[in-house]
Amino acid sequence: MRVTNNMIADQTLVNLQRSLTSFLGLQEQMTTGKRINRPSDDPLGLQRTLEFRSQLSRIDQFNTNISLGTSVLGTYETILTDMNNLANLSMDVALAVSNESNDTAEARPAFLNEVQSSIDRILQLVNTSQSGRRIFAGHRTDTVPVIMSPDGISYVGDSGALNVEIDDSVTLQLNLNAQETLLNRLAIQGDKSDLQVGVDGGTPLADLQGGSGVDINTFTFTDNNVGTSVTIDLNVPSPPTTIDDALTQINNALVAGGITNVTAAVGDSNNISFTSTATGLISSTTNVQTLNEGAGIDLTGGIHVSSQSAAIDLEIDITGAASIGDVITAINTQLSANGVSNVTASINVAGTGIDITDSNGVPLDLVFEDTLNSTTASNLGIKGTASPVLNGSDLLPATSFTVSEGGGTTAANLGLLGSFSGKMAGADVDANLTLNTPVALLNNSNSLTLGSIKLTQGMNTQVINLSDPSIVTIGDMLDAINTSGLNVTATINSSNSGFQIISNNPNDSFTVENADSTDSATQLGIFGAADMMGSMILLKHELEKTGSETIGKDDLDKIMEVLKLGMDQLLNLRGGVGSKQKRLDATSAQLGNTEFEAVRQMSEIEDADITELVTRLASHENNYRAGLIAASKIIQPSLMDFLR
Repeated sequence: MRVTNNMIADQTLVNLQRSLTSFLGLQEQMTTGKRINRPSDDPLGLQRTLEFRSQLSRIDQFNTNISLGTSVLGTYETILTDMNNLANLSMDVALAVSNESNDTAEARPAFLNEVQSSIDRILQLVNTSQSGRRIFAGHRTDTVPVIMSPDGISYVGDSGALNVEIDDSVTLQLNLNAQETLLNRLAIQGDKSDLQVGVDGGTPLADLQGGSGVDINTFTFTDNNVGTSVTIDLNVPSPPTTIDDALTQINNALVAGGITNVTAAVGDSNNISFTSTATGLISSTTNVQTLNEGAGIDLTGGIHVSSQSAAIDLEIDITGAASIGDVITAINTQLSANGVSNVTASINVAGTGIDITDSNGVPLDLVFEDTLNSTTASNLGIKGTASPVLNGSDLLPATSFTVSEGGGTTAANLGLLGSFSGKMAGADVDANLTLNTPVALLNNSNSLTLGSIKLTQGMNTQVINLSDPSIVTIGDMLDAINTSGLNVTATINSSNSGFQIISNNPNDSFTVENADSTDSATQLGIFGAADMMGSMILLKHELEKTGSETIGKDDLDKIMEVLKLGMDQLLNLRGGVGSKQKRLDATSAQLGNTEFEAVRQMSEIEDADITELVTRLASHENNYRAGLIAASKIIQPSLMDFLR
């Protein structure tokens, strides 16, 4: 193939154009400082650059969200701090009023003003707006979140959460609402109350011992003076179901066993009792300390025994004697040891005292008397002369009984385990409160004087008259509360010792207080508030009492208990806000590092290396100039060039 001059010229022009294009591209990079100025410059590099730019755009939005979050959380922290300080002021007032010297008619108005001001200021704080939005109202940011009546407050916002994205797939809730801040349930009215349930004959045995009931088994009743024991089997003739049933079986078994001077009955309050009458009878087992109607005998000295006719002069030591049998043994043993024969001590035929009998053919005329500084012989009723018989006086033992188990826990369950003299007031049988418990059995059967109680749930208040004749049992009382029109549930508490009232509306404050001078709510253990704001309102009501009305210290304690819990809750919320702020700070720092790395990598991809670029640009310029010179020599001008 022949290469013509035109072909050489065309190729030279193409090469010059290519060189010029490359040179102009380097000039553009020098001007913009970018290696990639259009997609065709580096399609793969451009794709990576676009990914980095998208990442930087997201980081910019995250930083905007973090800035918003920091501002909102800062506002919450300030408000929570102020609320805690205001609640603390109310706590200080309650503490001051609990000191009777401070609770005066003159001081109460100042205290009342302090509490009212704290309530008003807290409501102002919880209704705070930021950028036109109520920050404690959930999603209802155009609504005042809390409204108030003289007796309670209600939250009218919602539970909506303000969540912001602070990193890829990472969101953070910024907002708090007034319900969780001020109205969160901190206490249940009556959950710890103990109404001191008494018992009567109709009380079921199954309700005793906190609902564990009674072990239907046997126990032993022993008359320690005469040594008689009776086994009482509550399964005979059939297991009892009520206290009256058990008492009937116990009393019948005692009589059948020969113990007729003891009666079991319902005690004075919440127990079963034994009452006994003295019979005057003794036995060898009778404890010497029950003698003389329980005054006992003098064991520090002895008994002086003498006989002028028989030249007898001795002392009998009974310091170690514990029972009548010990006394008789000591007398008989020591008389025999000292050579005195046929003289014996024994319980008399009537079984009421000790006789000394001299059976010698010629009585020794022994004289029994007290030793110096001792009253032992007198206490034993044997001061005198055995000629031949010394008839001792009645020793008048106080009753002495012992109740012991017979293989189970029956006696303990009935509160009757142990020893007694005269009367045993059994231990508390710990009766459960049930719906059928008569109101008359409360306060250990010492009837409560009940009047009216006042229940307030948010904007709604109900006064319930507990002195209504139709209220006979605990079930009747709970029905009166549950049908009052409020959204509450009154039930027997978990310990079965009292009843509790739970508000079923978390958006309302809830309080229970006395509605008259009977202090019924206090007596029933249900006075108090479920939440911090309710507790402050109760404190205000107590301070509004006239000077003649005292503020109950138990009621103040319950108010302060909930106030303290409310302050702890505010501190916890504040701690949560602080934790979120730290998280925002940490995320912001992390995003800064991510942003720096993204910019660095994007720069490596799209930015030009100026040093290298200058060198290449100079080289391309020289090459282009050289190409122009070479082309001018290769492409010679023709006549036509001149004709043009």
